[in-house]
Amino acid sequence: MNITHTSTATRILLIVSCVIASGCGSDLELYPVTGRVVYKDGKPFPGGGIVFQLQGAGMLLGVSGDIGENGQFELGTREPGDGAQPGTYRVAVLPPARSERDDARLPPIIDKRFTYPEESGLTYTVEKTSNEFLVEVETP
Repeated sequence: MNITHTSTATRILLIVSCVIASGCGSDLELYPVTGRVVYKDGKPFPGGGIVFQLQGAGMLLGVSGDIGENGQFELGTREPGDGAQPGTYRVAVLPPARSERDDARLPPIIDKRFTYPEESGLTYTVEKTSNEFLVEVETP
């Protein structure tokens, strides 16, 4: 089962709408969050995006960032790189977009479960300090 360009884009839009709906006010205390996404063997994940969803208190807040070709990322809440508020987050990793043609002929580069925060099994806690995370994913 391949992850399609359309389904990835749809998930990003739904997650971003959670950010807007939660009312990201300027009074949020944000702390730097950086890291790397790698495969279990240590090879860097080649691009795409990462989304952290804050859990608890009856609200859902999404924080996201782009993944560079070397697997590095920096999260932003209101704008790229401005950080995230403290709390526990479920995490999703989204592969780089592919054309429909490439998506049909190339194998997926990540196990589908990692593309959904509620299924990935990835959970990280942002603290009131600089935060750096190593996010490990698997191929199908």
